[in-house]
Amino acid sequence: MANFLRNHAPDIAASICSLCSNYRFRPALSFVIVRLTADGLVWINVTAKSTAEWVARQITRPFLGMKLRHYLIRDRDQIYGKALSRADCAPWASGTSLTAPASPSQNGFAERLIGSIRRDVWNHVVIGARRILRRILKSYAGYYNEIRLIGH
Repeated sequence: MANFLRNHAPDIAASICSLCSNYRFRPALSFVIVRLTADGLVWINVTAKSTAEWVARQITRPFLGMKLRHYLIRDRDQIYGKALSRADCAPWASGTSLTAPASPSQNGFAERLIGSIRRDVWNHVVIGARRILRRILKSYAGYYNEIRLIGH
């Protein structure tokens, strides 16, 4: 297993969707993609009305134009829908690994990142509009990639 991760880590990413709410208790879905290498957090976005097509666009955007084939680790959330089986998700042609039901430890990179976001951001900031949440999360992505990953 260690050799597999060492050899393929640059091509492995993990995604996760997480629900949060603003000060009016209106839900917002945050979507995160994290790579297993030092690239860290490569994509983060927020929406109020999530669809499988929206998630499929979020999964393909960070890797457009890359010729490498990637592996994606994701959970069995219904939000992914059948949109991921379409041809427009070409970056993941090498494979998508689904975690077992109710097994967050199998997607540890993404689960740890969402836990950090909850502790570092959502527990300390009153969230207003989605655009503000998106800006805060983009700022956190810079912090995560530049300070957290390099510092350890």
